[in-house]
Amino acid sequence: MIDKSNIIIDNKHLVIVSKHLIDNIPYMHYLGIINLEETDASYIFNQIKSFISLKNLNIDSLIHFRFDGTVTMIGNFYFLF
Repeated sequence: MIDKSNIIIDNKHLVIVSKHLIDNIPYMHYLGIINLEETDASYIFNQIKSFISLKNLNIDSLIHFRFDGTVTMIGNFYFLF
C-alpha cells in the first residue's frame, strides 16, 4: 500500500507498506517513507523504483499495487516494470 500525504507545513511524503501472508496470517510491515520534492507522476514513479532497488526488494514477488486513489498514481505508468 502506498499513500501520499500532505501535512500542515506542506511537506509531501510517500509511505511504503508491505502487506503479505505467512501461514494464512496477514501481516503489514512498514518499509519506509520517501520525502517527495515533487508530486508529478514521473518523479513519484522514479522514487518508487529507486526505493525498491535500494531496499533490494524482489519486484517479481509484487502481485498487487495499492494506493489511495490519487490521480497522480493512476497516470501513464500503469506498471512499475
